[in-house]
Amino acid sequence: MLKDIISIIIVFGILYPEKIYAKNSIGFWQLLSMGMEKSHGLIQKQHDIDIKKQDIEIARKNLYPTIYLQYTNEYYHSLNKDNSTSVSIDGSSYSTYSEYRNAVDLGFNYILYDFDVTKQQIDIAKLEQELLESEKSIDETSFSKELLSYYKDILIYQNRIDTNVQIQVIRQNIIDSMKRLNISGSLPKIEILSQEIKYSVSQQQIIVDTLQRVDILEKINLLSSLSIDLNLYKFEMFKPKTFDSLFFEETKIAKKIKKDIDRVSLTMDMERRSSLPTLNLKGGYKVYGSDPNSSNTAIENLNSNNWNIQFYTKWTIFDGYETSNKIKKLQKEKAKLVTLYAQEENKFIIKKRSFLLQKEHFKNILNEENILLQKLDEQHEALGRLNKVGEVEVLEIYKQNIEILDQKKKIKEELINKNYKYILDEINNI
Repeated sequence: MLKDIISIIIVFGILYPEKIYAKNSIGFWQLLSMGMEKSHGLIQKQHDIDIKKQDIEIARKNLYPTIYLQYTNEYYHSLNKDNSTSVSIDGSSYSTYSEYRNAVDLGFNYILYDFDVTKQQIDIAKLEQELLESEKSIDETSFSKELLSYYKDILIYQNRIDTNVQIQVIRQNIIDSMKRLNISGSLPKIEILSQEIKYSVSQQQIIVDTLQRVDILEKINLLSSLSIDLNLYKFEMFKPKTFDSLFFEETKIAKKIKKDIDRVSLTMDMERRSSLPTLNLKGGYKVYGSDPNSSNTAIENLNSNNWNIQFYTKWTIFDGYETSNKIKKLQKEKAKLVTLYAQEENKFIIKKRSFLLQKEHFKNILNEENILLQKLDEQHEALGRLNKVGEVEVLEIYKQNIEILDQKKKIKEELINKNYKYILDEINNI
C-alpha cells in the first residue's frame, strides 16, 4: 500500500506540479487588469490614437502662414534677338540686359478667412481621435468577455482535475482495502477489477483535462500577451463585481455611434463651406542680379530688390457636382448611423430588462449553492471523524467520500457557470 501511495504522489507531482510549487493565486479582475496593460492588440490601438493626435496638429496648418524661400537660376535667350529691357523670371519682371539671371525670393501665403473650414477640419480630427478612443474602449469590453470565457473554462478544468485527483487517492485506498478482503476470502476479485477500471478511466480523464487546461492557458497568454505559469499561479474562483447601472446614452457603444454621427454632420457642413470663397494674403521680398556673360557673376550681383503684397480671393463656382454628391453620400451615412443607434438602444433596453429580472435570482441561487457546499464539507469532516473511531465500515466511508466529492465538483461547476453568466451580463451593460 505504501508503495502505491508513493507512486500516486510521484504521478501527481509530474502531472500537476503547480499543486506542489504554486505560490500565488490570481483572480479574474487582477488577470484582466494585467492583460489590458500588456495586450499587444490594445497597445496597438493606443498607438493608433497617438497617431491620430498628430492629424489634429496637421489640420491646424492653415491657422499659420506658409513661409518659403526660393532660389532661381535662369539662362534667358531670345530667338527674336530683341533688346527688350523687361524680362521675366518666375513670373516676376526684372529690368536687365543680361542673359544670365539669379534671384532669391522670401515669400508667404496666408488664409485670412475660409468660413471656418479650417476650424471644422480640426474639430473633425478631434472627433476621429475620440472615435478611436471609443473603439479602444469597445475592444477592451470584447477583450474582457473573451478573457472571461477562457477564465471560466480553466476554472472548470481546474475544478475537475483537483476533485478527480482527490478521488483517485480514495479509489486507490478502496482497491487496497478490497485486495485485503479478497485475500481473506470476503470479497470476489471482480469487485477489485471494477474499481481498477474506474481508476484507469478516471486517470485518463485527468490527463485529458490537464491537456485541455494547458491549451486554454495558452489562449489566455496569447490574448493577454502575458506568460502565466501554472507552476507559479493558481486561478481563484470568480468574485462577482457590481458595476453602476447605466442609461443607454452612457454606454460605450452609444457614445461611439453618437461621435460618429457628429463627425458625419461636421464633415457635411465642412464640404458645404469648402465651396465658398476664401480670402488670402500673399507677399514676398526678392533680391536679384544679372550678368551678360557669367552665371557666377550674376550671383555676385544680387543687389537689386523689391517686395510685394497682395490680397486675393478664390471661388470654385462649378466642380462637376463633386461637393453636392459628397454631401448626399454623407447624408446617407448619417441616416444609417441614426438607425444603428436606435437598433442598439432597443437591444440594450431588452437585455437590461432581462438582466435586472435575473440579477436577484442569481444572487439567491449563488447563496444557496454556497450553503450546500458548506454542508457537504461538514458531511465530509463528519465521515472523517467516524473513520477514526471505527463507527462505520472503511469501504463505505470511502464510497461516501467519493460521492461527496462528485457532488461538490458538480456544484462548483454550476457556480462557475452561473458566476460567468452574471459577470458577463454586468460587462455587457457597461
